[in-house]
Amino acid sequence: MKRFFMDWVRFILPVIVWIAVTLSASLALIHSNRTLFQIAASKSTVIIGDSHLELALDDSILTNSVNLASRAEVYLFNYIKLRKVLDHNPHLKKVILGYAYHNLKKDIDRIMMTETYLISRLERYGFIMNRSDWSRFIRIKPHYIIKGFWRIYKRICLIGIRCLRHVSYRDLDIGGFYAMTTDRLDWAKAQLEKNSNQPKDPGIASIQIEYLIKIRDLCQDKGVELVLLNTPIHPLLEKASKEERRNYQEIYTQYFNDYTLLDYSGYSMADSCFMDLEHLNAKGARLFSRRVKAEHQL
Repeated sequence: MKRFFMDWVRFILPVIVWIAVTLSASLALIHSNRTLFQIAASKSTVIIGDSHLELALDDSILTNSVNLASRAEVYLFNYIKLRKVLDHNPHLKKVILGYAYHNLKKDIDRIMMTETYLISRLERYGFIMNRSDWSRFIRIKPHYIIKGFWRIYKRICLIGIRCLRHVSYRDLDIGGFYAMTTDRLDWAKAQLEKNSNQPKDPGIASIQIEYLIKIRDLCQDKGVELVLLNTPIHPLLEKASKEERRNYQEIYTQYFNDYTLLDYSGYSMADSCFMDLEHLNAKGARLFSRRVKAEHQL
C-alpha cells in the first residue's frame, strides 16, 4: 500500500507542478500584455450587456463605439469584463449598459448558478478574474470549478500562447455585434399566448442588483459616464411585462435616478424588424442603430 501511494505521488506531483507552472506563465503573459484589451483611440464608448444589445447595436454604424455585449451575459460577468476594459482604456468616456426588464428577474440569479452556465462563463472569463472573483465562486460552487477546471485551464493557456504574438480582444470571444437573420417571431407569439394565463412573480435578482451597483461605482471611480439602455421589444411583450416594468422602474429610481436611461422598449418598429418578441434582427439593428446614432452621436 505504501509503495502504491509513493508511486502515485511520483506520478501526480510532476503533473501538478506542470499545471501550476504553465498556468502561472500563461497568466503572467496575459496580464503583461497591454494591447490585449486595447480599443482604438478613436472610440469613446463601449457597449456592454447581453443579447439585447449584442443584436441591436451595430458598431459599424455607431462608429464612435465598440460593442462588447454577449448573449446571456449577466451583470456579474459584465462587471468583470468592463473592469478590465476600463483599466486598459483610460480614453473611454462612456459606457452603454443594457438595462431591460428581464435583467432583474430573480430567475436570472438561479440560472447564473447552474452548472452549465457557470462553467461556461468561468471558462470564458477566468483569465481576467481576480482573487475576489474566484473566492466568491469557490465559496458557493467549488464542485463546479473542479468539474470545469480543465476547460478553464486550457483556455487560459491558449490565450497565454496567443499573447506571444499579436492578439486583440476581438480574438477572445468576449462579445460583439451579431447580425441575426433567424426568424422566430411567430413561434415567440405562440409561446406568449400559451403562457398568458400562468401566474407571474418575476421577483428581484439580488446578485444582479449587487453587480449593477458595482458597475455604477466602477464607472464613477473611472470618471466614465454610465448610460442605461433598454432596446425595443415587441408591443405584445411590452403589454405582458407590467410586473417586470414596475420592478425595473423602482430599481432605477432607487439606485440610478441621477443617471441617463434611454428607454426604447416602446419604440415602434415593424414585425419585420424583430427576430422574436425581445430581440431585433439584422434589419431592425440597422434601423435602430441609425436612430441611436442620430440622437446620441455614439
